[in-house]
Amino acid sequence: MKIKVILLMLSLVLITSGCTTYRISMDLKAVRPSNAPVLIIEGPIKDRKYEKLAILEVSIEKNHEYFADPPKLLMDQVLTEKARILKADAVINVKYDRGMNWTTFGYLNAKGLAIKFIN
Repeated sequence: MKIKVILLMLSLVLITSGCTTYRISMDLKAVRPSNAPVLIIEGPIKDRKYEKLAILEVSIEKNHEYFADPPKLLMDQVLTEKARILKADAVINVKYDRGMNWTTFGYLNAKGLAIKFIN
């Protein structure tokens, strides 16, 4: 009886171990946490001078059809973390792309330019 319980528990662990809601792809080596504010702006900035740092790209995929679509707020949080690593003040010209493909039940991609304001 004890062996049956152990086998049942083990099989439940194996069955549910691959279940996640979202998969986030970030091509970063290390994440350094910071509380510095980062602006996420979908358009350009025309009234301030800035230095271009890097183009940031993020992708969030939905792993199952019954899960909710990836929220834009989650995408903005990931863009913010990537921008903080670069010590950026803002990410501008952010473009979002949502859809489905053969390998996922839904995705949300974002691409924007990380910048540092010049005083």
